[in-house]
Amino acid sequence: MRRLIDYMVWCLAGGGIFFLQACGDDMILENSASRAPIEIYMNANDDVSLYTTEEGVNAFLMFWDNAGFHKWVSADDASAPSAFTCTPTGNIDDYTYASGIAYQVQREYLPDNAYYYAAGYAPAGALTPSSDYLTLTVNEGYQNGNTDFLSCDAKQAHQGAENDRFTEEKHELQFRHLTARIRFVGVRDEVMWNRIGVNNVKVTLDTENDLCVPEGFTKKVDDSHSQSTYIASEISEPQNIEVEGTSEYIPATNDGLTLGSCYVLHATLPQGYDPFEKSVESNGTIQLHLDIEADLSYVMGNGEYIYYRTARWENQSVEISSKTGDVLYPGYEYEVTIRFRNESISLQGIQKAWENGGTHYLPITPKDNGQ
Repeated sequence: MRRLIDYMVWCLAGGGIFFLQACGDDMILENSASRAPIEIYMNANDDVSLYTTEEGVNAFLMFWDNAGFHKWVSADDASAPSAFTCTPTGNIDDYTYASGIAYQVQREYLPDNAYYYAAGYAPAGALTPSSDYLTLTVNEGYQNGNTDFLSCDAKQAHQGAENDRFTEEKHELQFRHLTARIRFVGVRDEVMWNRIGVNNVKVTLDTENDLCVPEGFTKKVDDSHSQSTYIASEISEPQNIEVEGTSEYIPATNDGLTLGSCYVLHATLPQGYDPFEKSVESNGTIQLHLDIEADLSYVMGNGEYIYYRTARWENQSVEISSKTGDVLYPGYEYEVTIRFRNESISLQGIQKAWENGGTHYLPITPKDNGQ
């Protein structure tokens, strides 16, 4: 049960009840009867995206007292040892305010209603921090564009005290996305619904797209507003990105099926990028070149299909009208819909809100060269 404390040893000492904490770098004994235990809510959804941790990875959190927090957000290179750290079990969005399920941190609030402040990053298992947590290095196995990197920013809203707890809605720990996401959605045209099924869609984006993945992040501070985040500081050379589709068949609906996503950037962050400011509107175009293949099957009814061939469409292009210039913008989603019609396809590209921003459509119909 997620709300159970992971590690706890109870003992009697001097008439008081004590427990052994295991949510940080040091294991200490605290008097559990003295102050309220800390519980937190976390959220990577922001009413736009769902952050899932398919491999069981989770977030890493740091907590400071008032003095430590204000030192941490004073400058990019300012380090401040945390009071304690915590790696919650499960997925971030298992513990949202809306769900009412809080994660129990194995610590108590400070006396005299003093505040703790929280910040962190995810996935915990994908990133190795420096000893002072000023930089994060992306581990091997997570440099292929398949990982959604997030920051839980240090800021005033991420605070909690015994009389103003982390479980207040305004103190829910919000995570921001540190890359752009390209998401592929498959849709079958109505003429195929009772005739041809489509699954195992694979999308390949080659180096011509100049897509890169982060290899490291560094702390970025806005000291005028006492906040910090992480931004990509080391970015790979352009590489091939492969998005393996699900074996699930695209349903007979106009909503289609999410085939997969990649989490990428261009070689440089957008000019003038400031993670703390709303993006400056600048018209541009994102152009992607794709190789697509998909298994086609005869629809037999009652959920039965008979495979008959794999179709391929090479060097297809889609343009996405952008309000954030010609470079992929962190925190935005670029959705590409692949519409299958018999043995041809059409593509539509959309820039849309992932954390913020607008939605812009530009349909593109590629040549029919299914092989």
